[in-house]
Amino acid sequence: SAGVVVIGSVIGAGGVAGGGGLKGLVDCLVSFLSSEDWAARKAAAEALGKLATVERNGLGEFKAKSLKIFETKRYDKV
Repeated sequence: SAGVVVIGSVIGAGGVAGGGGLKGLVDCLVSFLSSEDWAARKAAAEALGKLATVERNGLGEFKAKSLKIFETKRYDKV
């Protein structure tokens, strides 16, 4: 989970530029949303929130998959 927190910090600092690597980053963060580790899920959700703020127009294709995972964890702490 600490690694995901670092990714979120890099995103927040503007260290992520759109492009081909964005899909891989989002896929990685979305995979952490399904983790059994609560701290990893929380960090991934926060990182995705920061990424959505930075890359407003480039993340539409990931919305359905992310919402489906959030829906399965609805009653979780995140």
